[in-house]
Amino acid sequence: MRGHHLGTSSHVGRLCALVLLAVLIATAVPGCSRATAEAPVETDNLTADELIDTVSEEVSVFYPASDTVIEDRVVLDDETDALFQVLTLMFEADTLPSGAKVTLPPAEVLGVSIEDGLATIDFSASVLGTGESAQVQQIALVAIIYAATQFPEVDRVAFTVEGQTDGTIDGKNVATFWGDVTLEDMPWSAQVDGTTEEGSTE
Repeated sequence: MRGHHLGTSSHVGRLCALVLLAVLIATAVPGCSRATAEAPVETDNLTADELIDTVSEEVSVFYPASDTVIEDRVVLDDETDALFQVLTLMFEADTLPSGAKVTLPPAEVLGVSIEDGLATIDFSASVLGTGESAQVQQIALVAIIYAATQFPEVDRVAFTVEGQTDGTIDGKNVATFWGDVTLEDMPWSAQVDGTTEEGSTE
């Protein structure tokens, strides 16, 4: 696994440079150690149809753990809805093999749509309100933006909650979202200089 830690200074790879700052945090997220990827699928002596069936994509899953984003490389057997699969892995995780606790609410990713570079991620209502500090919320947001913008077709990210961006669900305000991370700041875009930009409409 690869850890992106706050408060230190070092050079990082291209992915680490995508979203090194949270929306309200002006601290860099450097320091990466390479994860061990799964062995590639053996394709010797396969027919053309069998070879097509074994095509897979190695992608990154980013787990927020307190003040750190931990990257893990996984192989998807099916490239269909790759971002949805990555986000589902993130939100289903509780504790990593290292013992680090994943600081995401126990929400379900209901769907992902991508249009004109904007990835809209729809969550279940249980995503609302984490009870975590502002910094932990921002790091969780960074992890989600990391996950989405690793795909070349995505340059901006927005959220909905059961299809809504405002109003209330079960007495909770949708636009308020996590408290310090609100839907009023959408969409978020990853900048080449390693920052996140709020409200980009490009």
